[in-house]
Amino acid sequence: MKQLLTILLAAAAASSLHAAPLDPARVPADAKWWLHLDLEGARQSEVGGRIAREITEREGAKLRAAERMFSINPLTDLAGFTLYGDGDEKNGVLIVEGRFDQAHLTDIVAAADDYATSEHAGTTVHSWKDKSKSQNAAFVGDRLLVFSQTKSTLHDAIDLLASGEGMQAETFATVGAPPVFIGSAKVAELPMKKDDAKLLRKAENLKIALGETGGQIEGRIELESDSAVTGKLVRKVLEGIVAIGRLTNEELADINPAFETRESEGGRVVSATLSMPASEMISLMEKNGDFDKIGK
Repeated sequence: MKQLLTILLAAAAASSLHAAPLDPARVPADAKWWLHLDLEGARQSEVGGRIAREITEREGAKLRAAERMFSINPLTDLAGFTLYGDGDEKNGVLIVEGRFDQAHLTDIVAAADDYATSEHAGTTVHSWKDKSKSQNAAFVGDRLLVFSQTKSTLHDAIDLLASGEGMQAETFATVGAPPVFIGSAKVAELPMKKDDAKLLRKAENLKIALGETGGQIEGRIELESDSAVTGKLVRKVLEGIVAIGRLTNEELADINPAFETRESEGGRVVSATLSMPASEMISLMEKNGDFDKIGK
């Protein structure tokens, strides 16, 4: 659990732009999975702010080099990421919200292998090859840059952004503040490796959210299983993971995060909520040497 929180918040340490919470209309209603990262929300949190400062101090030269090359500073120019897909990685879509020098980025990608442009619904689509893999991207308005390996999927994404007819507002009861990270997956409908499928096929839907409010980190997982029996077993597994983590990890032994599990739908749906002070999370990361690993 500690590693999950660290990874998510490290990825989220970014920008000074306005907040970019999830906009459900950007995600197709029939998407099999989706994720959203609010970079500004993370930057304003205690943990994300600390990570951003560490990145600036330790990786300042690389950030300046990236800014000179791409005219983008990841810590000031990017506001959020939204990803979604249908289970086929070639059909995945990445939407980046931020401040871009479109002409400069176009000049860079124009030097790539097999670069070409086309038009869709009045939007220029840039296509190229990267390590023999097809890539497609388009600027939609002033603040959105959309990517997909499949051109037809990119066309669909452009149409969706124009129509605003994506999924409805997310009803998942997340955390106290707008989450910096939130995601959902229709697990039962995703392709899986045979070994993974034995366990994961027991779940039908999975939702996750992470945020920080009032100096408290809050995370929530909600799993809809195939039966009440499975749901009750999943609840025991989640409780066991937290207990084992505290017993086997000395750094976690002195921390007592608030952890609660609940059942609904007769036990078929299980929710787990974990919260801890942001200051304890920062202390834990210091003891674990996580800040020293930045850039390595």
